[in-house]
Amino acid sequence: QVDVSLAEQLPSASDDACLLHLNTQRAGSRRVMSASAAARAARLFPPEERPGRLPSEHRTVTMGGFLKNPIINGRYTERFGAEYVVNGRETYWSDDLEYFIYLCSWHSRWYIFSSTKLEAVRDDRMCYYTAASPVDAELVDSALPKGWSEWDGQQLIEVPTAGLHILSTQEWLEDFSPGSYDSVDIHPECKRPPYQPIEYSNEYTGNLSERDTMFSYQAENQGTCSNCWAIASAALIERLLCMHGAGKWVGPRTAISAAYITSCASSAVSGDNGCEGGNALKALQWVGEHGVPTGGDHGDRKTCVPMFRTYSDKTSVAPACPTKCVNSFYPRSLEEDLFIPEGLKYTWLTTAFESATLALLFSPIMIIIPLYEDFYEYKGGMYNHTWGKYIMDHIMVATGYSGDRIQGFNTWGANWGHAGMYWVNRSFVKHYIIPGQIEGLGAGYPYPLPKAANEVVVSGFSETALNGHFELFTHEYGKVRGLDTYWKTDHLVLYWCHRKMFFAIAKIPESVDWPGVPSYLAKNCPWQAHGPVLEKYAPINNLGSKMRLGWVEGADSDAPVLPEAGIVEVIEV
Repeated sequence: QVDVSLAEQLPSASDDACLLHLNTQRAGSRRVMSASAAARAARLFPPEERPGRLPSEHRTVTMGGFLKNPIINGRYTERFGAEYVVNGRETYWSDDLEYFIYLCSWHSRWYIFSSTKLEAVRDDRMCYYTAASPVDAELVDSALPKGWSEWDGQQLIEVPTAGLHILSTQEWLEDFSPGSYDSVDIHPECKRPPYQPIEYSNEYTGNLSERDTMFSYQAENQGTCSNCWAIASAALIERLLCMHGAGKWVGPRTAISAAYITSCASSAVSGDNGCEGGNALKALQWVGEHGVPTGGDHGDRKTCVPMFRTYSDKTSVAPACPTKCVNSFYPRSLEEDLFIPEGLKYTWLTTAFESATLALLFSPIMIIIPLYEDFYEYKGGMYNHTWGKYIMDHIMVATGYSGDRIQGFNTWGANWGHAGMYWVNRSFVKHYIIPGQIEGLGAGYPYPLPKAANEVVVSGFSETALNGHFELFTHEYGKVRGLDTYWKTDHLVLYWCHRKMFFAIAKIPESVDWPGVPSYLAKNCPWQAHGPVLEKYAPINNLGSKMRLGWVEGADSDAPVLPEAGIVEVIEV
């Protein structure tokens, strides 16, 4: 629905220009053109006088980038017939025939408006518009001109990214087979946090361990907080920063705060609280204006505003918008930590699959689908709705496509779908959210990020398996009470034992599967070696040298302290 648009009476020999403000609803019925009007239109531009044009070759223009009236984004197809000719030029119609594009010859501009005004535009010398091209611009232009303007309720406002996005024919679209593409496969260093140095893309072979094949994908447990809109927005922004940051968005702190978006993006919140739902399109636009700090899972000690606690057995409520970093361990202020990718202000919504596939060549996007009960039980393969009632619309990140299939990841954790990922048919998608292009560097991008422990080197134990490099594993299966773990193999982990108040190295039994690792460690607090008892938790990179050594080897209570055994190096990124 278009809220407010402008109709302008064109001047004649005896009339002055007259502006009329209209409240316009979506087209319901269309008036039938009179025989005299049809004859007049036919004389203006009869179909047989279209040189070089065959009736079957309907040209299409796919428009995009409009912000105030996103309903006008999408595909418009040329319609043949004298009744569709305006000012001697062809017109283009949206797939639902609710809107059309025509040339206003008096202003030398192409306009988009409700199709209910076709007769007034064609017969009564009126020009109505919701959006307008630049003056003297040609609509069908292989240069894909942008810089269209849209009506904001009071005036036309130029939108630099709005205009023609794809030019094609109807036959081309019907045969359209975009092949296969996944933006994070092209940028494997941007698949999952912690985002790797850019050289990783040159080393990636696809032959990874079981642990390395798991992807985090911002897999917070939403509980009863309906903030998938914020979590998906944060996950998308992370990958945009990684792909456009020239290798600067790397290391353990590379997580965007979904909590901050949930609590602070007031223009995107649906109800009184961010846990009552929200609008991902408006969230991205809000971040482009106000910014967002770093923030990981609940309990995270590496970022500024980690996720707040959510519940599964009672109502979850987002806290008030924080004015400082929630994590006292974070080494810089919230203001210093804000990423402000201004290009996101130009994020837009469309129904056009071709716009989505074009955008996916450069970065992930988001999709909106109808959520049915059976989607909760999805385990992989192509999703097909077979049972259950409609619940609400749902937002997910999309990273690629293959034929008619859209693929990406959800925000429900690694136990859902195919390790957190999905396939849906394009016909199931209601809307695509195309993020505005971001710079990735310069003002608004507070690099470098503070360094944090990405790898721990252990030495001094008689059991050689305990010595060596332990790598950070930022995955929900690698979090113990919200704290990071470091792994040497898929069965040897260095973690914080909360019950004993020390760091420990433990072997994970073969009988414990990955989803059970966090509860196994939290409940049993096993160890093959452990460090000194501390008064309170501190991140490994914050430990003094005396607190890193003096570990005990073995599980016996009377095992001796080894003064030179323990953490000998912390590698920060």
